[in-house]
Amino acid sequence: MIIFIGVSGAGKGTQSKMLVAEQGYIHLSTGEMLRQYATPAQRAGMLEGRWLDDNEVIAMVEKALEEVPDRNKVILDGFPRTLVQARWVLRQIDCGKLNINAVINLDASLDILKMRLLARGRMDDTEHAIALRFKEYGKMTRPIIKLFRDHGIHVSRVDAGQSPEGVHRAVLVCLANGAMLSEPPA
Repeated sequence: MIIFIGVSGAGKGTQSKMLVAEQGYIHLSTGEMLRQYATPAQRAGMLEGRWLDDNEVIAMVEKALEEVPDRNKVILDGFPRTLVQARWVLRQIDCGKLNINAVINLDASLDILKMRLLARGRMDDTEHAIALRFKEYGKMTRPIIKLFRDHGIHVSRVDAGQSPEGVHRAVLVCLANGAMLSEPPA
């Protein structure tokens, strides 16, 4: 399993789709799942840039993982996004239910990401919603990187400000170099 971490617009979906096409991975995007299965109330909150409750998201991901024939060929895009979700992933690893091959943090300047989000033209990509997502990301998602590292999980950083092809080459290097090699706690 590969986990892509990154704020909205970092290219998690693009990179996932490239790996699906080239190497047959199964792409599980929490954003896509939420847009597809969210209730009207949940959808309204998402349009404002709010995130769903951790338990709702975990249940959705757990259900999706149960339907996957080979969890080693899964890409999680946008999950985990919070410490609660990350702790769930760590428990799954400890129980032998998940095997993480790589955790890749797609990182770029917020200015570049904001331009990308506004250009893609999705209904939930308003200035207000983008600003709120960036703020929530800094507060809730970045601590996941520290948590993973504290548990000996290597998190590779890739500069997501470059072209999609350049990012993809860097992702492939991370995967080839065994991005999941154990890392001593910080």
